[in-house]
Amino acid sequence: MFMKYFTLLILIFTGFGCHNHDDDNNTVVIDILRPEEGGVILNPSKTDIWINFTATGELHEIEVELYEKDERDEKIFYFEKHVHDKRFEFRETLDLSSFQKGTFFDLEVKVCLDEKCNSFVTEEVTFSN
Repeated sequence: MFMKYFTLLILIFTGFGCHNHDDDNNTVVIDILRPEEGGVILNPSKTDIWINFTATGELHEIEVELYEKDERDEKIFYFEKHVHDKRFEFRETLDLSSFQKGTFFDLEVKVCLDEKCNSFVTEEVTFSN
């Protein structure tokens, strides 16, 4: 019985925590598939957001923000998720039809390279409706 608990404690303290020691060498790629940089959304009521994330180590905190160009304090959409995978796919369809035609939007994406988010990668695209 003692060996079962001892083995369980060793597993908990050595490998099942949230921290990945490979974080120092972690490389993350953010691939924003939709919308495209400089793109014009033809059907604003069905604006597709599609982003693929890949990491050599692990992904950690993921944030996706959408706001009107230069209006960062007024978010139209916000998504945040903490993951521990090498890959993550984000897909969302938004209704932007209430915005005047020709409105420019910034989609900003951030991924933490380590558990404490001491370093991170960002990507941004600007598009209009």
